[in-house]
This record gives sequence, structure tokens and C-alpha cells, in this order.
Amino acid sequence: MSPKAEAPSADPFIGKTIAGRFHLVSVLGEGGMGKVYTANDKETGQLAAVKLVHGKLSGNEEYVARLKQEARTAGRLRHEAAVRILAHGETEGGEPYLAMEYCPGRSLKEIIAKEKHLDFPRACNIIAQVLGAVGAAHRQGIIHRDLKPENIKTAPDPLRGEGVKVLDFGVAKFIGGDGVPEMENAVKTKTGIILGTPKYMAPEQIRGEQVDGRSDIYSCGAILYELLSGSPPFQADDVFGYVSKHLKEPVMPLVDRCPEYQIPKELDDLVLWMLEKNPVQRPKDTAQVSEVLDKFARGSSTARFKFLGKVAACWFLPAAAGAFAAAVLVPGTV
Repeated sequence: MSPKAEAPSADPFIGKTIAGRFHLVSVLGEGGMGKVYTANDKETGQLAAVKLVHGKLSGNEEYVARLKQEARTAGRLRHEAAVRILAHGETEGGEPYLAMEYCPGRSLKEIIAKEKHLDFPRACNIIAQVLGAVGAAHRQGIIHRDLKPENIKTAPDPLRGEGVKVLDFGVAKFIGGDGVPEMENAVKTKTGIILGTPKYMAPEQIRGEQVDGRSDIYSCGAILYELLSGSPPFQADDVFGYVSKHLKEPVMPLVDRCPEYQIPKELDDLVLWMLEKNPVQRPKDTAQVSEVLDKFARGSSTARFKFLGKVAACWFLPAAAGAFAAAVLVPGTV
């Protein structure tokens, strides 16, 4: 069913048809790079979501490059928990656009704001599916690098009870060595930008070091920690506070942070493993984690798994901190 059209709007794109296919009906969301519109897809008769970079931003090389990066990365994925790309290009007026499947439901950010925390089977079911999509991306040589509650939506699903969609591959990185240019390198050289969201960012990503699939596992661990406890692993007043804590402050075990929620000790150990400061000490791949989470999702209070154990959490490099102080973290906020 088509969404109800908005009342006459100052937005000049409402009511327009993009690329002869996507009829824009209403504004779905707005961010630093532009707007996302709900649209009717004339080709399929289904709803679509259209991300549009317009106005002065359409001439911003960085934003345009990120939109193309998202089209290229997400367009490679074929996984039920990853958003599907329908088309991309430029409007008749030259504005870059990206059309993707419309994902109903709520973001994890909305769910956390309303429900405060989730019981452990539900939280594990959600993150197991996220890891499924992220693992599929890793097998394609793609690292997401900006996993956070805003980028994950859930909706009722007949098979899993609650289905998941992972969104926004705009700052993803290719590591597959397939010759595809990496937008991030050019942007970082010109502007000193470090891409990601501080609340959920892995230490090696903060320092501007090489990232791999274990960096996404860290972010998933931070999200899972928040789903289970109601707050992210660290609290801070600003970006630099989060950065400092991710780099050198140990994570408080969930059984100490929120004992009233009766989180199984084995699940707590798994989350702490995902949140190891040193990527070498984290799970080696997403399958290693999702297999265990699936057991907890089915209501088990115990699950056997092997891990390397805790290592010293403090490995902060002063030189790296100085370099970071001159950088700006985007596109996320604290």
C-alpha cells in the first residue's frame, strides 16, 4: 500500500519521479549527506527508499563519493539481513541518488529508547542476524566500519520472530584486493577525517590503523552490550572521552553493570571477548560468534565456546592520541 502523500511541502522533490522510476512521496529521514525519501517504485509496484544528495551538497566530492561507495558495496551483497540496492545514478537535474528496498520497522536506536534493554534471547537473535549480514560482506572483502543502532532495523519475521536489516554501507572499506578504488583513502588524505561512530568504534579504527572483520565484530559487541544493559560499554561527554575509553579503559562485565537482568555469565564472557582491545584477541570471524549467539537466542542459559581469554586492556599509544586530536570523526555523533 502506498504511503499517504504529505501536504504541500517546501521540499521541491516531493511529487517528483527520479530516473523515470521512483516517485517520491514523503521524507523518510534526513542526515548530513542529504535526505531519504519514501518512494513508489513504478517498475515493481513496491515501496522503495531513495537517498538523495541535493542542494549544495550535490557538489561535495566527499558526499558523492560516499554515496557511490555505498551503491558499490551494498550492491554486491546478497543476504536476507542486508539492505538490497535497486538502482543508483543521477537525477535529471544532476543530483546523485541511491534507491534501495524499503525496510519497515524500527531501528535499534528507537527500540532502545523505548524499551531500555532487551532480554538476552531477543538481543542475541538480533545480533546473530547482523553478524550474518556482516559476515557475508566480509566474504566479499567489505568491512562495514559504521555499525550502530541507527543502522540496524528490525521488523516481524515469520521464521525468526524478528527480522533484521543492516543499512548504510556509505563508509564501508574494500579489503579484497580486487582493484576497486577506495574512497576513504582519498578523503582521509585531503581532510584528515577518520570514519565511524565513536560510541561503537574499534580501537584500531580510532588509531587509523588497518581494519578487518574483527573491527566490525567489536562494533557488534558494543551494540550487543547496549541491547543487554541499556547503555553502551562506555559513557562520555564528548568524542574524545569515548576515544580515550575505547583505547584504554577496561569494559565493565555485564554481570556487574546490570546484575538485575540476570545475563548468563557465558554470554557476558562472549561479549567481553568481542570487545577485546587487541583485535588479535577477538573472535577471528563472525561465524564463531553467531553460532554461539544462536544458542542463546533459543533461550539457552549456557553455551560452550573457546576463546583466548582477557588480555591487558591498556594499550593506548600517546602518539596515536596526538594524531587523533587533529582528526574529525564522521558521519556518526557521540
